[in-house]
Amino acid sequence: MDGLAKLNVKWGCETRVDFVDKDLLRRMKDAGCVLIRYGIESFNQKSLDLLGKKLDVTKMLNNLELTFDIGIREVRCSFMIGIPGENPEDIENTFKWCRKFPTMKARFWALHPVPGTYLYENMQKYGIGFQERIFQTDHSNIFTGQLSNQEINTLITQAHNEFGNPLEFSHSDFSSIILRDENGNISRGLAGILQG
Repeated sequence: MDGLAKLNVKWGCETRVDFVDKDLLRRMKDAGCVLIRYGIESFNQKSLDLLGKKLDVTKMLNNLELTFDIGIREVRCSFMIGIPGENPEDIENTFKWCRKFPTMKARFWALHPVPGTYLYENMQKYGIGFQERIFQTDHSNIFTGQLSNQEINTLITQAHNEFGNPLEFSHSDFSSIILRDENGNISRGLAGILQG
């Protein structure tokens, strides 16, 4: 990362929240990292275990706190609603933890079992059924043993109302964060540096 620091460019990345530590985050920030995206899915351990994420909630929360403490300018985290076994209280637990990080951009998506995945192959085992076979990222097409399709979609709407609809954000806002400094001024982009 020393090479990136010498170029003086702003950049962002996607990574797993369990792959970072204080030293790496500090090096990333010093090298120009201004945005990190984490795929968290849920703050409920049973859900992470079912999804095979191999994440520990306590470690995730500690590393999120570190990310903010180090001063990474923007942190985006993705979550899913409709994970088998989760009830409204479990989803509210995830909302609660998201509220503890008020500057985090939490993005909530509908869970969609995709053919060939573990969840798709085990839908019956986990009580998942299709309400309809239409795939939409902001609308659930499933029900679970704990939540009806209507309940899942109501929780998705609640999440979007509180935390923002992920479809309202695009890669262009990712670029604008990287190309602007803390004061909103256009910073020197990689193309300008390479052109000299």
